[in-house]
Amino acid sequence: MTHKRLLLLNELQELAMGLPMGNKLLLKPVGSILTCQFVMGGLVSYLVEVRNELLMDTLLQKGVEGIIEGEHYSAFIYGFEGMALRVKAQLLFKELDLEQTELSSAYLQAFVA
Repeated sequence: MTHKRLLLLNELQELAMGLPMGNKLLLKPVGSILTCQFVMGGLVSYLVEVRNELLMDTLLQKGVEGIIEGEHYSAFIYGFEGMALRVKAQLLFKELDLEQTELSSAYLQAFVA
């Protein structure tokens, strides 16, 4: 398993652990990291740092100005597994596309030589 896949799986697991610890999720991009703060009663109860770009983009699309709360938070919890599966599939397709491109160029180089 590649480092990117392991990192993604760890980040998804961390996010899943934070879901029951809050009723609001604050998403704050800091450089190449997305800080995800699970808030309960006005206090941050759990913190996750996301480094995977696909997961960062997906999470930012779920929030409104970096905030997921109320009914949106309930829907986020309910759809979390589906979202995680889509992100995993996107990463796998991206990896397969890169491998296919590398194989194609290696084949062309061997054919020309």
